[in-house]
Amino acid sequence: MLEVRALRAGYGAIEVLRGVDLSVGAGEIVALLGSNGAGKSTLNNNISGLYRPFDGTIRFDGREIQGLGGEAMRKVRGRRIGTIFQDPLTSLNPLFTVGRQISETIAVQLEVSHAEADRRAVEWLARVGLPDPGRRFDSYPHEFSGGMRQRVVVALALCAEPDLVIADEPTTALDVSVQAQIIELLRELARERNTALLLITHDMGVIAEITDRVAVLYVGRIVEIGRTADILQRPSHPYTVGLMHSIPRLGAQAARLRQMEGAMPRLSAAPWRHCAFSPRCPATIERCRASPPPLVPAGKTEAACFRAGEVGAAATAGGTREGEAQPAATAAPARSPHLVVDDLTCHFDVSPAV
Repeated sequence: MLEVRALRAGYGAIEVLRGVDLSVGAGEIVALLGSNGAGKSTLNNNISGLYRPFDGTIRFDGREIQGLGGEAMRKVRGRRIGTIFQDPLTSLNPLFTVGRQISETIAVQLEVSHAEADRRAVEWLARVGLPDPGRRFDSYPHEFSGGMRQRVVVALALCAEPDLVIADEPTTALDVSVQAQIIELLRELARERNTALLLITHDMGVIAEITDRVAVLYVGRIVEIGRTADILQRPSHPYTVGLMHSIPRLGAQAARLRQMEGAMPRLSAAPWRHCAFSPRCPATIERCRASPPPLVPAGKTEAACFRAGEVGAAATAGGTREGEAQPAATAAPARSPHLVVDDLTCHFDVSPAV
């Protein structure tokens, strides 16, 4: 359904994405994982046609779309490709009610009557868990909380029944129960309507629950890609291994979590001339500082690392990587609490104001 090849993109003179290859099949859920500034939202913006890439191809349903503009792209965006953006407040028009925005999208994209569009809009507000959707239909975005606006944005992206959905942190502002409802809705679309879903998220629980494959992005390059179970349990790239080791585990007795030293390099420093992760990598060798490693098969995944086989074997065996010490397995020492609340009772005056 979606095929991205050798994509280079950015803003002005700054190149954010460098040779990204990624595909999402019909009915498949692919997660895009990476830290802030890795280029995840930039990839989203280029696929959605909000920016034009420097080079490379974006093929959707067999047709190249990276060069489309104006009316041609508008026929694809919304109806064929739906996007759930990261910031719900800037995704909604403050001058129109949320019901009108969803209803108008349905009427234009699906070519139904306004009465039918209004009915479907209320249904979508209910499907994303908005309480009292009939009354909320006539509310403006500023009258909603952040979590409620996020649910409206999800409904707006899905209401035209697109073939591809790009979800950029779709559950960040939601509580656990509503988050589960949205995740189940996305899974239902993929399984029942054969919708392709590209899920951009930091939530490892969501990734483990619903995705089929995971692509790990670091400084604008895919550094590892594979089936979800293989990425989570048998990672082969040092960066992915570090991400997995940083996840808290129930029952673990370590005093501290593992962490990756340092930070991502600045894009203006042209980190693609060598392995961009090498300054932070405990398994780096001289070759890593001389040229960027290609994405090659490594165990059950593909990884852009000259030592992927060794790193993957060590991670699977539960051992440490070269130059990395085993974290302490002792429990953290007991500490006296900073704050204690005991038998607290509060009363509020609800009498009418004089």
